[in-house]
Amino acid sequence: MRKFLGLLLIACVAVGGWYFGSQYYALHDLRQAARAGDEQALRERIDFPALRISLEEQVKADLQRRSSESDDVLGRLGNAIAGRLSGAAINLLVTPETMAAIVEKGRASGITITREEKPEWDIERTGLNSFRLTTDESKGALVFERRGLGWRMTGLELADG
Repeated sequence: MRKFLGLLLIACVAVGGWYFGSQYYALHDLRQAARAGDEQALRERIDFPALRISLEEQVKADLQRRSSESDDVLGRLGNAIAGRLSGAAINLLVTPETMAAIVEKGRASGITITREEKPEWDIERTGLNSFRLTTDESKGALVFERRGLGWRMTGLELADG
């Protein structure tokens, strides 16, 4: 019985160590790929289709909010047109180069996560299968989801407004 409890304790420590350590490793791995400018490694660590969907949803929700607050007919029309064009703009904006700059500098091509020169990312656990990277003065966050035994970046949270 003691042997079983000892093995169970070792297994729990190993799983806990992997869970917490793997998030730091995912951040380290992403930073290394960004610093090296390794597009293939970035594509393996970032789910670009999920990232684009995440951004499109946020932009469209913001445009709808602005349209509902606006009494100006031309403003509503402009927001409707912007909503239609946002998908194409996001496809052009979300590239390995842009994401490498965001990981390294906290900003790129009009997307700002932080104003820090070299951001120190903090891990904010949001569940067993997800976590967010933020900084002390974050305007948004990088969102990761567990995929198998590893983590992939699947979203980018923009600041409100």
